[in-house]
Amino acid sequence: MANGDTPLVSIETTDGVEKKAGLKIRVWVEGNDRDANGALKGGIFKFDLSFIGLQKKDNTNIPNVSKNGNSISGINNTMEYSIDNDYKELIRLYTEWNSKINVISRKDMDNIYKHHILHSLAIAEYLKRFYPAGVWDGASVLDVGTGGGFPGIPLAMNFPQTRFTLCDSIGKKITVASAVADGIGLENVRCVNARAESLPEKFDWVVSRAVTSLEKFYPWVEGRFSRSILYLKGGDVEEEISGLLHKCRLDRRNVRSWRISDWLQDDYFAEKFVIEIGKSYLCPPEFE
Repeated sequence: MANGDTPLVSIETTDGVEKKAGLKIRVWVEGNDRDANGALKGGIFKFDLSFIGLQKKDNTNIPNVSKNGNSISGINNTMEYSIDNDYKELIRLYTEWNSKINVISRKDMDNIYKHHILHSLAIAEYLKRFYPAGVWDGASVLDVGTGGGFPGIPLAMNFPQTRFTLCDSIGKKITVASAVADGIGLENVRCVNARAESLPEKFDWVVSRAVTSLEKFYPWVEGRFSRSILYLKGGDVEEEISGLLHKCRLDRRNVRSWRISDWLQDDYFAEKFVIEIGKSYLCPPEFE
């Protein structure tokens, strides 16, 4: 290859068509710390990775996270995120409404893209990895304990053909979620001030983000979904899954977990998972 040429890589797309694309990589070290002899003691190794000649498929807003930082000499992994334009207006609306009705802490507002939006979109990434495209088209999804609208609102932005019901028992949180959904122009979202147990209808899927332990959560929605629960949870999930199986008498083959750090290699997501609880047996995760 001549100096300066862009290397070509062969990529098989989701529709099975092989395409050629240029691969561009930029590598550098920031904040390097050297000892008296000039040897590198620490710093952040960073890289940009981009493909030239590829476009994202239509109808997906899942961000392509391209900037990564890996540690040298024990410095923590961090990631720098370039905020997708689709979410800038969403952040503006949350900033405006959170100043009126506080539903997100100041620390989390400063990190809303990573802590709330990207965390919510881990469910979209999970579906992309383990299910065929369009699995949610025409489906109904219940977001239990949505708070200010997570994970429901970022997911609704990604799945316009899916009907979302966001419920929470705290009225002020639903006020914010409803205002943000209206402000962003989401026509596939309904916000309800109610407990999940009181809703009369049944849904195809249930999503939620760490509202309680799995063994307490499952009885709230048991009998209210036809496909699966997709639950965002951190910590020792195997212990939680064991408690769920014992108390709710479920088969281990109906439950699988996926590390979000397989997608977002950032310390914040190191111990965070998507846990699926299915009505039927689930195939083993592709990357286990």
